[in-house]
Amino acid sequence: MLIEFLTTPQDALDPVERLGYDAVVNAAARAVAKYCEEPVFQLLLSLAGQRLLPGVVAVLGSLSRPEAIPYLIDALAEDECRPIAEAALEKLSHAARHALTQAVTTGSGSPEIQSPSRARQRQSALGLLVKMAHSSKRATPIPQR
Repeated sequence: MLIEFLTTPQDALDPVERLGYDAVVNAAARAVAKYCEEPVFQLLLSLAGQRLLPGVVAVLGSLSRPEAIPYLIDALAEDECRPIAEAALEKLSHAARHALTQAVTTGSGSPEIQSPSRARQRQSALGLLVKMAHSSKRATPIPQR
């Protein structure tokens, strides 16, 4: 029943209706997460491709699958989703590095031309790369003399 609800597109034009619908989608996504079968994962990717919602991003992040990386990087641009996406990308550290580097460098153009959300996304991706670099340096054993 929840999967059926998630696969039925809703076009709520009223902002209050949209907010209510988004809340239900977030809850439904979290509920179906326990069924980590491939069709459910693909459904979650499809939902993330339509609209990034914190519940959907949280579930995708919790599954730690590299296929979710592009959606998690997109979620860095969304204030509500950024902390969730950052935590998930940190867990996917090695697998996410290349995509994070691309997010920082692609379309880097003039800061005056960038949208504020794109600037926040790039800043977040850069912060994650720096954090990952520091973590890998700490994990490397210091040679003994």
